[in-house]
Amino acid sequence: IDALSYVAVTGSLLLMRVTKLPITGREGHVWREMKEGLRYVVTAPLVRAVLALLAATSVLGGAYTTLLPMIARGPHALGILMAAAGLGALAGALYLASRSSILGLGGVIGRATLGLGTALLGLRFASHIYIAAPLLFLTGLSWMGQMASHGRGRQCAGAGETSGRIAAASCGCCRMRGPSCHQRFRFARKRRR
Repeated sequence: IDALSYVAVTGSLLLMRVTKLPITGREGHVWREMKEGLRYVVTAPLVRAVLALLAATSVLGGAYTTLLPMIARGPHALGILMAAAGLGALAGALYLASRSSILGLGGVIGRATLGLGTALLGLRFASHIYIAAPLLFLTGLSWMGQMASHGRGRQCAGAGETSGRIAAASCGCCRMRGPSCHQRFRFARKRRR
């Protein structure tokens, strides 16, 4: 099944017709452009708020999959939990794909953040796979809702040269979950003993 999905994606990419844009040379220095992008993110209140929310949820909830082996009792249970989160993410992606407008994305981001926090808090107290699986469905749904809504809003908020700089800042915010992941796993293992 996995190989067939790659064939479908490759076929879709080959069928796309993209008009070539003229290549323009870079006029500025990289460090100056980075400073301009950071200045834009800091001075644009909406972009700053969404990036701060993204950074906070990435650090506090982004690496929830690392802690799943603590809940699952064996590889079969871990697969069920991961599948529940994946189905939630798929449901979130299908919902967002069905939207025809970006109007109301702020509400989607807010509800998704609330759902993510609630599901992760409930997951902390989940003692059985039947409790954890629906919570992980909500986690996947909320995580996809927040990340994809943020990406769509970012595309519409940044015009021209600033869109790439906003994308770079958001990638930095998403990657903040990596360094804290190992520490949380060590802390959870110590508490479990």
